[in-house]
Amino acid sequence: MSAPDAFTTLAEPMLRQAGKTFVVASVGQLLMTDGFLDQARAAGVRILAPSGAIAGLDGLRAATEIGLDAVHLKTRKLPLSFGKSIETDDGPVATETITEPLCIFAGTARQSIAAFPKNINVAATVALAGLGADATSVEIWADPG
Repeated sequence: MSAPDAFTTLAEPMLRQAGKTFVVASVGQLLMTDGFLDQARAAGVRILAPSGAIAGLDGLRAATEIGLDAVHLKTRKLPLSFGKSIETDDGPVATETITEPLCIFAGTARQSIAAFPKNINVAATVALAGLGADATSVEIWADPG
């Protein structure tokens, strides 16, 4: 079972564990599981989310306090990290045939997590520290370099 698939199974019992700390491996599911953050807050559950690929999350968080008005995440991953093929607007592309950087997604953090739940937890981390899942724009590039 992958981390996104296991989230509900593991997270739901935590809502009955007031005062406990829940360490989340699949940060994206914090945004995709409707109401979980509010329920955890109300239940007194502390959530720890790893910063992963983002350095300076404290700076991003501080910037939101002084009026940050836009957050854009552009991430690059090796094509094979998406599996054997990637679904694009022009149809499926075999990842082994990608020889130049290819933008495979552009949209919000919430949309990126829905489209790539195993590959883009970084978008959820940035969204949680910044302006939120729907106000954070994301580009995902399959880049062999």
